[in-house]
Amino acid sequence: MVANGVWFNSFIEGNVFVKRRGIMDHNALLFVEPMHLQKHNKLFQFFNFMIDIPGFQDVISKAWSLECNGPCYVRFFSRLKETKRLLRQLNKDHGNVSSNVSNARANLEEVQLYMINNTDITLLNLEKDLINKLNATLVEEESFFLQKSRVNWMELGDGNNSFFHHQCKANWNRNKVFSLEDNLGNMVHGQLLCANIAINYFENLLGPDITHSSFDLNNVECKVITEAQATSLCATVTDAIIYATLKKMKKNKAPGLMALMSNSYWPHGALQGLIFVLL
Repeated sequence: MVANGVWFNSFIEGNVFVKRRGIMDHNALLFVEPMHLQKHNKLFQFFNFMIDIPGFQDVISKAWSLECNGPCYVRFFSRLKETKRLLRQLNKDHGNVSSNVSNARANLEEVQLYMINNTDITLLNLEKDLINKLNATLVEEESFFLQKSRVNWMELGDGNNSFFHHQCKANWNRNKVFSLEDNLGNMVHGQLLCANIAINYFENLLGPDITHSSFDLNNVECKVITEAQATSLCATVTDAIIYATLKKMKKNKAPGLMALMSNSYWPHGALQGLIFVLL
């Protein structure tokens, strides 16, 4: 299917399916318009630009003053969870970074058009404020995409161009299944219907559930951990261990809450502004 850039940008979430040839001398193309998807809660990710959002310090202080009991790691996790909830609301109130850039640019253009026939000093000051606001939103957007992409495309000089943003939007649908063809050759659309078709297909392919018989484990040879390993597994989690784990975080990552609680993935940088506030 061939279309221009304007058409693709208008139907980013659309899909094209190639039908069977049949008696025709060519394959028919079926275009399915974007459908309403079931909303799922997105994983929380902390981005560095959030530190500069007004009210950030108040949110952190409120979350970290949460009264909770238990060991240090339980208190740490509970307050980190409260931090996530409050930061999610703060980010929602702040608005989408790309929309903020578009709105700031539109407001600046509107004032500049009005200034063509009016040179009032008030408008000059307003223009200056809008320029500063636009620059600030551009810095936020650049930081957001740089951290989200986790690649060095900006360092290589590719620039913050529209092609990159279009690719980000197009990748949104890359691993999603919107439509499936059933055994009768009918196209089925919708998440739940597609899920049912996939489940029924694999149930018929794999057959019914097989009941496994129990077996004696006494004669099975298993490796036994050493005494030092057992002591390490049973060691008490301390504030020093939590702080040392936070210090191992890699820079310019956007970890979620559970990633921070995993000892195998404690990246440093995305929460570097929180370390001294939280601990």
